Amino acid sequence: MTRGACPVRGLARSWEPGRHWGIRPPRAGLRDSRGARMEFKRCPNCGGPLQAFRPLTAEEKAFVRKEKPGFPPEAYVRCTREGCRRYQRILNWKDGGDFPPPDDT
Repeated sequence: MTRGACPVRGLARSWEPGRHWGIRPPRAGLRDSRGARMEFKRCPNCGGPLQAFRPLTAEEKAFVRKEKPGFPPEAYVRCTREGCRRYQRILNWKDGGDFPPPDDT
């Protein structure tokens, strides 16, 4: 087998700047109402199957910046299930927390 060939199909893999390794192009994925890409992750608050997560808004980023100074707020996503206030890192579901309940005054 030649270097760079797919062991299953025997097809040569190519790489171009701006593209990832592999034979298939990346999936477009689901988008939310703002056009941001949705991620599907495990939510410890919701349990059950994978939940949809979205990028944080500006107010949420400000809160996360104060609570979790070790990583940039862009590394976190928020659960979109109704009533869930969970935010967590994209690559580590254990590193996260909950937003405070909204003020109903």
